[in-house]
Amino acid sequence: MESNIKGLVAAGHEMASELKAECGAVDMRSVAKLISDLATQLEVQLVRANALAEDQQKAIESIKQADAAVKLAHEKFSALAAENGRYSMSAGQADQRMAESRAVRSALGFQEDADDVSPSDLVEKIQSLITEQEILRSAHPQPLGPIMDLAIDAFNSAEMPETGMLNAFFILRDSIRVDTQATDAFLAEIERKAIRKFINSIEHILRDKLSPYDTEEMLEAMRIFLEEQSGEQK
Repeated sequence: MESNIKGLVAAGHEMASELKAECGAVDMRSVAKLISDLATQLEVQLVRANALAEDQQKAIESIKQADAAVKLAHEKFSALAAENGRYSMSAGQADQRMAESRAVRSALGFQEDADDVSPSDLVEKIQSLITEQEILRSAHPQPLGPIMDLAIDAFNSAEMPETGMLNAFFILRDSIRVDTQATDAFLAEIERKAIRKFINSIEHILRDKLSPYDTEEMLEAMRIFLEEQSGEQK
């Protein structure tokens, strides 16, 4: 189409030039001028059409690029959503995870809702328990020395071999001395919680079965007992 328009423009200008040269009449010159003007306007429209076509092509390319960007963003978002879905949890799962975390903190001797307890603190406490357990498993009495001699004497002095073996065993067992501060604190915390849970259960029973005065008196005695136990553990 563009070549046809260019041909018409060239033919129009050529015809106008021929008419101007050959015709002396005024009306023919007017016709020639009109044809020339029409050809000029046609050429101007051709230039504009070419410019519009170029702009349209640029717009199409921009739309294609924008569409590709939208598709890429959608793919990235879908991938992120799928990735997050693998790690997300329901409200019930989150509550269960929180309860487990609090139970672990409490069992290790930390406050359940303490803000200054980091995962590294929990790992360090657990590692200390593991280390002490490994030491306990590998601990054994010395094969030579006064303790072993004492155990042999206890075995030989017993009337029955079974009794002698037990006496020797207790002597050798008690001779093993391992510092287990973390394990002792861990077991003490479990014992304290067990006692408190037991007292809470007894309190529930007492309030249902006894008079308020008798209930408070017995509960006070149990609280004193619990405080004494806590003091001994410290």
